[in-house]
Amino acid sequence: MADFARYLPLSQRPDVDESGVSNDWRALTAERIEGLVARAASPSPADRALLAQLATRLSGTRFGRFARTVGISDYPEAEREEDAEAALATLREVAAARRRGAGPHGIAELVDVVRTEARCHSLGPVPALEPMVAGSVALFALTRAPLSVRAAVADRTLVPVDAPWRLGHGPELRTRTADILDFLLDAGPVPPAVPSPADGAE
Repeated sequence: MADFARYLPLSQRPDVDESGVSNDWRALTAERIEGLVARAASPSPADRALLAQLATRLSGTRFGRFARTVGISDYPEAEREEDAEAALATLREVAAARRRGAGPHGIAELVDVVRTEARCHSLGPVPALEPMVAGSVALFALTRAPLSVRAAVADRTLVPVDAPWRLGHGPELRTRTADILDFLLDAGPVPPAVPSPADGAE
Protein backbone atom coordinates (compact mmCIF):
# COMPACT_ATOMS: atom_id res chain seq x y z
CA MET A 1 0.00 0.00 0.00
CA ALA A 2 1.29 3.46 -0.88
CA ASP A 3 2.13 5.55 2.18
CA PHE A 4 -0.48 8.20 1.42
CA ALA A 5 -3.22 5.56 1.17
CA ARG A 6 -2.96 4.91 4.90
CA TYR A 7 -4.55 8.31 5.49
CA LEU A 8 -7.57 7.88 3.23
CA PRO A 9 -10.90 7.50 5.07
CA LEU A 10 -11.85 4.34 3.22
CA SER A 11 -8.56 2.67 4.10
CA GLN A 12 -9.80 2.24 7.66
CA ARG A 13 -12.39 -0.40 6.76
CA PRO A 14 -11.76 -4.11 7.15
CA ASP A 15 -11.10 -5.99 3.91
CA VAL A 16 -14.37 -6.90 2.20
CA ASP A 17 -15.52 -7.92 -1.26
CA GLU A 18 -15.86 -4.63 -3.17
CA SER A 19 -16.61 -6.11 -6.59
CA GLY A 20 -20.00 -4.39 -6.60
CA VAL A 21 -18.75 -0.98 -5.46
CA SER A 22 -19.23 1.88 -7.92
CA ASN A 23 -17.72 5.33 -8.08
CA ASP A 24 -20.99 6.69 -9.49
CA TRP A 25 -22.37 9.17 -6.93
CA ARG A 26 -25.35 10.38 -8.98
CA ALA A 27 -28.09 8.48 -7.14
CA LEU A 28 -26.90 9.71 -3.74
CA THR A 29 -26.49 13.23 -5.10
CA ALA A 30 -30.09 13.12 -6.33
CA GLU A 31 -31.27 11.89 -2.93
CA ARG A 32 -29.52 14.76 -1.12
CA ILE A 33 -30.87 17.34 -3.58
CA GLU A 34 -34.40 16.01 -3.13
CA GLY A 35 -34.06 16.19 0.64
CA LEU A 36 -32.69 19.72 0.44
CA VAL A 37 -35.58 20.85 -1.76
CA ALA A 38 -38.11 19.21 0.57
CA ARG A 39 -36.78 21.23 3.51
CA ALA A 40 -36.69 24.51 1.58
CA ALA A 41 -40.35 25.47 1.86
CA SER A 42 -39.58 28.80 3.59
CA PRO A 43 -35.87 29.60 3.24
CA SER A 44 -34.40 32.82 4.57
CA PRO A 45 -33.22 35.40 2.01
CA ALA A 46 -29.61 34.30 2.56
CA ASP A 47 -30.54 30.66 2.03
CA ARG A 48 -32.56 31.50 -1.08
CA ALA A 49 -29.38 32.96 -2.54
CA LEU A 50 -27.38 29.85 -1.62
CA LEU A 51 -30.00 27.59 -3.20
CA ALA A 52 -30.05 29.72 -6.34
CA GLN A 53 -26.27 29.57 -6.63
CA LEU A 54 -26.30 25.79 -6.15
CA ALA A 55 -28.95 25.43 -8.86
CA THR A 56 -26.82 27.48 -11.22
CA ARG A 57 -23.66 25.49 -10.51
CA LEU A 58 -25.30 22.09 -10.90
CA SER A 59 -27.18 22.95 -14.09
CA GLY A 60 -24.74 25.45 -15.57
CA THR A 61 -22.17 25.46 -18.30
CA ARG A 62 -19.05 23.32 -18.40
CA PHE A 63 -17.19 26.26 -16.83
CA GLY A 64 -19.71 26.35 -13.99
CA ARG A 65 -19.09 22.67 -13.28
CA PHE A 66 -15.33 23.23 -13.48
CA ALA A 67 -15.61 26.16 -11.05
CA ARG A 68 -17.50 23.96 -8.61
CA THR A 69 -14.94 21.16 -8.88
CA VAL A 70 -11.95 23.39 -8.15
CA GLY A 71 -13.73 25.38 -5.45
CA ILE A 72 -14.47 28.67 -7.23
CA SER A 73 -17.72 30.15 -5.93
CA ASP A 74 -17.50 33.82 -6.93
CA TYR A 75 -18.24 33.93 -10.64
CA PRO A 76 -20.94 35.65 -12.74
CA GLU A 77 -23.17 32.58 -13.18
CA ALA A 78 -23.82 32.48 -9.44
CA GLU A 79 -26.37 35.29 -9.61
CA ARG A 80 -28.57 34.11 -12.49
CA GLU A 81 -31.24 32.24 -10.50
CA GLU A 82 -32.81 34.91 -8.29
CA ASP A 83 -36.27 33.43 -7.89
CA ALA A 84 -36.50 30.81 -5.13
CA GLU A 85 -39.17 28.72 -6.87
CA ALA A 86 -37.21 28.73 -10.10
CA ALA A 87 -34.12 27.59 -8.23
CA LEU A 88 -36.01 24.76 -6.52
CA ALA A 89 -37.55 23.71 -9.83
CA THR A 90 -34.09 23.61 -11.37
CA LEU A 91 -32.78 21.51 -8.50
CA ARG A 92 -35.67 19.06 -8.97
CA GLU A 93 -34.76 18.77 -12.64
CA VAL A 94 -31.10 18.16 -11.76
CA ALA A 95 -32.08 15.46 -9.26
CA ALA A 96 -34.29 13.74 -11.85
CA ALA A 97 -31.48 13.87 -14.39
CA ARG A 98 -28.99 12.33 -11.96
CA ARG A 99 -31.46 9.53 -11.18
CA ARG A 100 -31.67 8.84 -14.93
CA GLY A 101 -27.89 8.54 -15.00
CA ALA A 102 -27.29 11.88 -16.72
CA GLY A 103 -24.60 14.35 -15.69
CA PRO A 104 -21.28 14.02 -13.85
CA HIS A 105 -20.85 10.80 -11.88
CA GLY A 106 -18.07 11.96 -9.52
CA ILE A 107 -18.39 13.09 -5.92
CA ALA A 108 -17.93 16.83 -6.59
CA GLU A 109 -21.65 17.54 -6.97
CA LEU A 110 -22.49 15.64 -3.79
CA VAL A 111 -19.91 17.68 -1.89
CA ASP A 112 -21.39 20.88 -3.32
CA VAL A 113 -24.87 19.87 -2.12
CA VAL A 114 -23.59 18.91 1.34
CA ARG A 115 -21.77 22.26 1.59
CA THR A 116 -24.96 24.12 0.72
CA GLU A 117 -26.89 22.08 3.29
CA ALA A 118 -24.33 23.05 5.94
CA ARG A 119 -24.62 26.75 5.08
CA CYS A 120 -28.44 26.93 4.83
CA HIS A 121 -29.23 27.59 8.48
CA SER A 122 -32.97 28.23 8.08
CA LEU A 123 -33.81 24.79 6.67
CA GLY A 124 -33.55 22.81 9.87
CA PRO A 125 -31.24 19.94 10.84
CA VAL A 126 -29.15 18.38 8.08
CA PRO A 127 -29.64 14.60 7.79
CA ALA A 128 -26.48 12.70 8.61
CA LEU A 129 -24.53 11.02 5.84
CA GLU A 130 -23.66 7.35 6.02
CA PRO A 131 -20.30 7.11 7.84
CA MET A 132 -18.15 6.06 4.89
CA VAL A 133 -19.90 8.53 2.56
CA ALA A 134 -19.06 11.25 5.09
CA GLY A 135 -15.44 10.09 5.01
CA SER A 136 -15.31 10.38 1.24
CA VAL A 137 -16.90 13.83 1.36
CA ALA A 138 -14.39 14.90 4.04
CA LEU A 139 -11.43 13.72 1.97
CA PHE A 140 -12.63 15.50 -1.16
CA ALA A 141 -13.40 18.65 0.81
CA LEU A 142 -9.98 18.68 2.46
CA THR A 143 -8.15 18.45 -0.87
CA ARG A 144 -10.00 21.55 -2.09
CA ALA A 145 -10.38 23.49 1.14
CA PRO A 146 -9.04 27.06 1.52
CA LEU A 147 -5.47 27.35 2.75
CA SER A 148 -6.65 28.61 6.14
CA VAL A 149 -8.71 25.44 6.65
CA ARG A 150 -5.92 23.10 5.54
CA ALA A 151 -3.39 24.94 7.72
CA ALA A 152 -5.61 24.60 10.79
CA VAL A 153 -5.55 20.81 10.58
CA ALA A 154 -2.05 20.34 9.21
CA ASP A 155 -0.17 17.61 11.10
CA ARG A 156 -3.39 16.56 12.84
CA THR A 157 -5.51 13.45 12.48
CA LEU A 158 -9.23 14.17 12.34
CA VAL A 159 -10.95 11.29 14.13
CA PRO A 160 -14.76 11.28 14.17
CA VAL A 161 -16.15 9.77 17.35
CA ASP A 162 -19.22 8.54 15.47
CA ALA A 163 -17.64 6.99 12.35
CA PRO A 164 -14.94 4.36 11.63
CA TRP A 165 -12.55 6.49 9.56
CA ARG A 166 -9.80 8.99 10.19
CA LEU A 167 -8.19 11.66 8.04
CA GLY A 168 -4.67 13.05 8.18
CA HIS A 169 -1.64 12.27 10.33
CA GLY A 170 -0.28 13.51 13.60
CA PRO A 171 -1.93 14.10 16.99
CA GLU A 172 -5.59 13.14 17.04
CA LEU A 173 -8.44 15.62 17.13
CA ARG A 174 -11.48 13.60 18.20
CA THR A 175 -14.76 15.27 17.34
CA ARG A 176 -18.15 14.76 15.69
CA THR A 177 -18.43 13.94 11.99
CA ALA A 178 -20.83 16.85 11.44
CA ASP A 179 -18.32 19.30 12.95
CA ILE A 180 -15.49 17.91 10.80
CA LEU A 181 -17.56 18.29 7.64
CA ASP A 182 -18.74 21.81 8.51
CA PHE A 183 -15.14 22.90 9.05
CA LEU A 184 -13.67 21.25 5.95
CA LEU A 185 -16.52 22.65 3.84
CA ASP A 186 -15.72 26.13 5.18
CA ALA A 187 -19.16 26.26 6.82
CA GLY A 188 -18.15 26.16 10.48
CA PRO A 189 -15.34 26.81 12.99
CA VAL A 190 -12.46 24.52 13.93
CA PRO A 191 -14.17 21.45 15.40
CA PRO A 192 -14.20 21.25 19.18
CA ALA A 193 -12.40 18.28 20.71
CA VAL A 194 -14.58 15.58 22.25
CA PRO A 195 -13.05 13.88 25.30
CA SER A 196 -12.23 10.21 24.81
CA PRO A 197 -13.84 7.64 27.14
CA ALA A 198 -10.46 7.26 28.86
CA ASP A 199 -10.46 10.96 29.70
CA GLY A 200 -13.86 10.67 31.32
CA ALA A 201 -12.76 7.73 33.41
CA GLU A 202 -9.99 9.66 35.09
